[in-house]
Amino acid sequence: MAEALIIFDVGTVVVILVLSNLSRRLGEALKINRYYKLLHLTAIIVATAFVIELITVCTKIPVNVPFGFSNSLRLTGSAGAFIITLIYWKWLFSEFISR
Repeated sequence: MAEALIIFDVGTVVVILVLSNLSRRLGEALKINRYYKLLHLTAIIVATAFVIELITVCTKIPVNVPFGFSNSLRLTGSAGAFIITLIYWKWLFSEFISR
């Protein structure tokens, strides 16, 4: 279980950081506000969920974390990253639809 979490969370953080870099470059070209900085925040939220889950699963120390809290953080971070990414990349949808 912990191995799957490592792959999922690390992969998610890497994808968010890559999208942040690409969105920064696209935003500079299109003169869009610096929303890409919020992608760093969403990456931190997902990483925090990973650390919480890792501590609760892999240690013998009892931790009082509400059930589903780390999953809620993952959902919040991922949904936020998706919305912010759409701000920069929504033009792709009109390109695909027009063809």
